[in-house]
Formats: sequence, structure tokens, C-alpha cells
Amino acid sequence: MKISQLLIYVVLCMLGISVSAQQKEYENPRVTGVNREDGRATFWYYSDKNEALKGGYENTPDNILLNGKWKFHFCEKPAERLTEFYQTGYDVSAWDDIDVPGSWPLQGYDKPLYMNHPYEFNYVDPYPYRVPAEWNPVGAFRRTVRVPSEWKGKRIVLHFGAVKSAFYVWVNGQKVGYSQDSKMQAEFDVTPYIQYGKENVIALEVYRFSIGSYLECQDFWRLAGIKRDVWLYATSPVFLKDFFVIGDLDKQYKDGLLELSCTLKNTLTRKAPVSISFSLIDKDDKTVWAEKRTVVLSGRKEQSLNLKKVIGGCERWTAETPYLYTLLVGVEEVDGKTTYSSCKVGFRKVEVKNAQLLVNGLPIYIKGVNR
Repeated sequence: MKISQLLIYVVLCMLGISVSAQQKEYENPRVTGVNREDGRATFWYYSDKNEALKGGYENTPDNILLNGKWKFHFCEKPAERLTEFYQTGYDVSAWDDIDVPGSWPLQGYDKPLYMNHPYEFNYVDPYPYRVPAEWNPVGAFRRTVRVPSEWKGKRIVLHFGAVKSAFYVWVNGQKVGYSQDSKMQAEFDVTPYIQYGKENVIALEVYRFSIGSYLECQDFWRLAGIKRDVWLYATSPVFLKDFFVIGDLDKQYKDGLLELSCTLKNTLTRKAPVSISFSLIDKDDKTVWAEKRTVVLSGRKEQSLNLKKVIGGCERWTAETPYLYTLLVGVEEVDGKTTYSSCKVGFRKVEVKNAQLLVNGLPIYIKGVNR
């Protein structure tokens, strides 16, 4: 056991949180995901530059929306759940249909609860923290999707916008992974499990409560299910994994200071030369800055790039004049194909001077409650 793992174990024991090798993932405070992609900024992948400038995942070419009717089975506790429903030959024709996205307590299963600070399962002594066993509803979801043959050779990702509270996922009878965090997206690289040109079976086992429920207690309606959009999308095997941009101003509040970091990833086993381009475009579709870099990515590796640029005489962002530029990032592979991603960028400087909050050097007032 590593020193860091030992320290975590000691802290959890001091807090009275039990940790056992026999615990399921949804009961284990040391596990929040298995085989899940790293969290990243919200952006999409486009083969067309103009579509990337428009934005929105509905404009991406290699995207299959999985919202709609799924087959659904419900039980009150884990001990009653179906254990083989994810197998491709399992007959789900008699199951109910349920809307995805949607909360199952609003579709006739279980019960919605509105509470402030108590846990829904407040009849359970929460110390040491544990997941209730007698009332922890489990929903089994199934549907099929045909993956086009044209996607062969690409990286295939299964995206869930939000699932409460924890879930396991299988594709074509093979276990892909696990995730918890009911308000965050979860993505899984399902490339090894996909059958191209055929129907593929996607199965989810969703738990209403997990050890993460202890961090999700607040003043709102307590629901469960697949609560946001689900889709399947394809990218190049060499792709932009993540990027982050900051738009600041110089001390005179005149020139923009653009700070950009990005991470490229190669899922191939061989080296791959990649050209990555950056463009900053104003509201009049004029490019105010552009740059191109070339890197060679080792097989199965990631590489990060960091840039800092001065954008002379930029338009400044304020609440009254919310001027935004578009940052366009293009990743060109050795075959000449380019994949684009984009995001909006504003330039502003926020400071506190002489006990005043300043935006672009001017004092502002914040009016409202809970601010």
C-alpha cells in the first residue's frame, strides 16, 4: 500500500468511515469511478470549421443521441436486483418503457421526496457512514443502438450528462465501468466493446443511493435516474483531450492577455505527428490571432501545450457589454483531416483594491441575495 493510500485509509477510519475490500464500489468512499474518462471542459468535436463556430453537440457529425424510450426494470433494494440483465441474450421485451432523460420517481416508480438538510434515508444511523440496504432502489436500463461501419478506426465514447446517484455500465454484455456524482457528466471509452454496422446493447444499473449521497444532501427535490442527455460519439484516435483558456487584461486594461493550456492524447500504439492550430475570432468573423504548432505524440500517451499571448487593443468584457471572442482549436493528423473544437472567450480583469471590487479598473456593485 502506498503512503498516500495509507494516509487516506487512516483518515477515513478516524472519521468512522468503514473501508473494506469486499465493499461494492457504490459503498466504498475511496472509489468515485472505474474506467471513467477524466473530467474535462465542455466542448465538442467537428469535422467542419463553420459548424465548430456555431457550437452545440447537435451539430457534430459523429454523434448519436440516445435520448428516448429505454427498457426499464425497477426493484426496491440491491438484494432484489436482476444480476444478468446486461447479457445480450437476456429477454427484456416484457420490461416497461421509460423516458431518458427523466427521473423514475416522476414516472411512477419509487417516490419523490422534498427535504432540506436530512438524508432521505434518515432512519439509518449515518455513523459510521453506510449505504442503506433495505431501501436503496435499483433501476436497470437497456437499449440498443446501431453503430455505423464508418466509425471503425475511430475512438467511440459513451456520454452521460448526469445519473443519480451511482451506476454501472455494460456494452454488449461486457462490463465497461462505474461512476458516481449525480450532477456531473460521465464518459467512457467504449471502443473495444463496439460491433460496427450492427446493433449494440447498452445496459445500466443505477442506484438511488451511494456513499456519495452523503455529499449530495441539500434543500431540493430528491429524485433518481438518468437525468440528463445520453449520447454516443466518435472522435479521431488522436484527439484534443482537454483545454482551458483565461482571458485577462494588462495593468492598463487595454491589451488582452490570453493564457491557453491544452492536452492532446494518442490512443494508437504507434507515434503520431499532429499539427494543432489556434485562432481567436471576433464578432465580425475577423481573426485577431492565429498560431500553429506541431508535436509528435508517442503511442498511448498524452502531451500538454501551454501558450501565453498578448491581444493588442482587444474588446473588453463587462456585464453591460459582454463582448465575447471565439477560440477555435484545430487538430490535424498525418492523413490531413482536421477536427475542430471551440469555446467563447472574454477579456476582463477582476481585482480588489482599497476594499473595493473592481472590474476592468472600475468599481462595481453586486445586488441580490445569496451573492
